[in-house]
Amino acid sequence: MRILEVLAALIALNLLSHPLLAQSITPENSSSILLIGGSSVACNPGYQRIGNSCEKIDLPDNAVYFGLGNQWRCTRGYRKSDNKCLKILVPLNGKLNIVGNDWVCNEGFTASGFSCFPNQNGN
Repeated sequence: MRILEVLAALIALNLLSHPLLAQSITPENSSSILLIGGSSVACNPGYQRIGNSCEKIDLPDNAVYFGLGNQWRCTRGYRKSDNKCLKILVPLNGKLNIVGNDWVCNEGFTASGFSCFPNQNGN
């Protein structure tokens, strides 16, 4: 019962906002993880750390989570622009690059602006 009294006193004094004390509290939408030399708290996939809380990441259309789930990237055929994924417009005689986040000209063509033109030397 003594622990509850101390905890209530800390809350009343607003001491739980102290960084050392705040680290021991697991925020909502997070999990404790074991590390060499101690433990830490990580936000669950789909959430990111903001201050002492884990806030939901707004996943735009045509995007997927990657890494530990606290970052996102656009799916193939889309490129990231601010907090959106924009469709990549591929010109005639072009194709998506190997990663799928931009376009390149087909063999025998050269890019100029947003178009692909036949090579001048016939290659």
